[in-house]
Amino acid sequence: MNGILNRIGGRKFGLVLLVFVTTAIFLWFNVLTKEDFTVMTKMLLVAYPASAVGQAMLVKSSEGEDAADAERADVRKFGFTILVFLVAAVLLYLQRLTGSLYIELNQWLVGLYLTGNVLSKAADSGLNLTIGKK
Repeated sequence: MNGILNRIGGRKFGLVLLVFVTTAIFLWFNVLTKEDFTVMTKMLLVAYPASAVGQAMLVKSSEGEDAADAERADVRKFGFTILVFLVAAVLLYLQRLTGSLYIELNQWLVGLYLTGNVLSKAADSGLNLTIGKK
């Protein structure tokens, strides 16, 4: 089981994918409301990047693994972001989401992806604070 999970990106990523896809299927079959889908998706959009950044900041990895691990994490975050966008776009097209919920999801999606991307770079490279123009 660990081999399969490692191939798709680890346990955290596997869980996020499973919850998101299952939630989208439940919306498709009208088991969940559009609002419930939006709430769950927003939680996933916050939780996955936050856990990746937290792990990068708090867990020391062995020498030589840092760059490769950071690259894999970036690819997974980007892939998940694209997956959420595509599913939301399909659900909007099929009229399973309203336009306002689609917009709200994409505001969270883009904002959190960009924030998570910057924070993960800070966690990988160290924090650089400059005050003033010099």
